[in-house]
Amino acid sequence: MPDLSALTFARPWLILLLPLALLVWWRLPAGVRSAPRVPFADAWRAAADTRVLSGLLHWRGVLMLLAWLLLVLAVMRPQVPGDRDNILLTGRQMMLLVDLSLSMSIPDMRVDGQETDRLTAVKAILEDFIPDREGDQIGLIVFGSQAYVHVPVTPDLATVARLADEMEIGMAGPRTALGEALALGVIHLAETRTARAGDEQVMILLSDGAQTIGSVFPREAGILARDRNITIHTIGFGTEDGGPLGSPSDIDEPALIAIAETTGGEYFRAQSSEDLLAIYRTIDQLEPVEANERYIRHARDVWHWPAGLALMLILVSALPAALVIRRPGVRS
Repeated sequence: MPDLSALTFARPWLILLLPLALLVWWRLPAGVRSAPRVPFADAWRAAADTRVLSGLLHWRGVLMLLAWLLLVLAVMRPQVPGDRDNILLTGRQMMLLVDLSLSMSIPDMRVDGQETDRLTAVKAILEDFIPDREGDQIGLIVFGSQAYVHVPVTPDLATVARLADEMEIGMAGPRTALGEALALGVIHLAETRTARAGDEQVMILLSDGAQTIGSVFPREAGILARDRNITIHTIGFGTEDGGPLGSPSDIDEPALIAIAETTGGEYFRAQSSEDLLAIYRTIDQLEPVEANERYIRHARDVWHWPAGLALMLILVSALPAALVIRRPGVRS
């Protein structure tokens, strides 16, 4: 039997169902309420002593009432604390913003000696960066012509890394809504901010171009982030000459610098995968992971206890029909 001292309910509002049994009883015809019909009731009246039958019907009503109470408790989903998981958890929430516009397909990067496109280089760096942030809560916003939350902030870094690897060029449209991505990150972090003192919220923006679409200007989004105590580190990515295709990055460096400075962050310029790796290592030093170990305790459902007990009471309430024995001398 679970410890009930810390019992909670996932759906406590369902206690409003409790009076339903009385309402149904009140709506029944008066004759049915005064003389409830039960299986074999006519046989009981012919075979059993009136006092015995009256007592059995009374206790049957009590048992059914208790069964209803237990069923309502069951649907309220009672829970007790379950197993404890020790985790490294800081107060920091970090949102990664990754440009997926068509220019990220330019193959001017090298990863492990192989020529590759910009997005593949970003994925290779994030593959190491994300797992090393154990203790932080990390989310991912992707943007092109639109911006959307690809992964909400979560301490499940394995999921973040897996979904980051599934990013595809153009999945958010071909253009660059830089300001929209920043504004979405600010809104999402503001909605997920916890009440703990000392919480930190950080955004890391990576883009290889300037804003080409959107109604929110990047610098305005930077002011919005500053007003909500969110630090933004910005990364301008891509070579000057654009590699073999000769399509250089059209980075709006003044805007990226202004965003970082406005929020107390840093601006970085990366022209190779090695530069990008060094930048993420620098960000690791700017935003160190704290080693404070905390724990979370998962809730364990125990609805089956009241549900099982209710079933037992219902079965017991049906027993009197089989237990009433005709007494000698009772008229049939």
